Amino acid sequence: MFFKRTDNLTSNLTSYDFLKFITVLFMFADHIGAYFIPDETWWRVVGRLGFPVWFFLAGYSKDKGIKLDLWVGAGILIFASVMFGDYLFPANALVSFICIRIFMTHQYKMSFSNWEILLYTTVAFILLAIPTGYMFEYGTLAFMFAMFGYAVRNKNELGVSNKIRILFCIVAPISIAVLECHIFRFALIQSIACVVMICAMSFVMFHFKVAEYPQLTQKLPRPMTALIQFGGRYTLEIYVIHLIAIKAYLFLSGNEAGHQLFSPALLPSFM
Repeated sequence: MFFKRTDNLTSNLTSYDFLKFITVLFMFADHIGAYFIPDETWWRVVGRLGFPVWFFLAGYSKDKGIKLDLWVGAGILIFASVMFGDYLFPANALVSFICIRIFMTHQYKMSFSNWEILLYTTVAFILLAIPTGYMFEYGTLAFMFAMFGYAVRNKNELGVSNKIRILFCIVAPISIAVLECHIFRFALIQSIACVVMICAMSFVMFHFKVAEYPQLTQKLPRPMTALIQFGGRYTLEIYVIHLIAIKAYLFLSGNEAGHQLFSPALLPSFM
């Protein structure tokens, strides 16, 4: 299950490896800021670059199934939250990923069937972002980035014109970035930086393609190649294990959240 690859991945570095490895680094920055130095909000600003990629890949992937290790990982993290006195809601990002697979797999084609339905879906997800964000991490913002990924991967199979597709791929990241700035209550300069960085990452994802780099694999030192591939191919395991380690450390050091139902960081979101 964990740390076991059964998908016959190539030994060469791939575009997936690089994208996911970089995203893991942003995730670490985000969690350092969230759990250890919450007053240094720039860590959270930089960390905003990580979350769009996971949900983009959920929509971009041809595989829309929910594997057992995803359920197990989500369950382990929920159990760890109970054991180590952390909050329960919003549920971890693996639950968000599962929700995408459950609710969006058959919704993609309908959402992109014509521009009116796409508009209504986008507006609905924006309006529902904060309330659903209390249930699972990022709420319907995760759904929007999954739609973004689907639109990039299936651009020739959509029921809307390419101009509408591009417009959605511009509006969605900007809307999500602005909402994130509101939820995290960033200062003005931090908000500007957050919007610019999320839009820049979205530009990279918009042009993302599946590719292998055999020549680069040969040129790079083997330890570096192994590190990039480990970060890119074991993201689920890294996510689960490092969060358990953080929760356990905070519990043992007496800095746990105190068995709160909701994350205190989200409570001002409606204000």
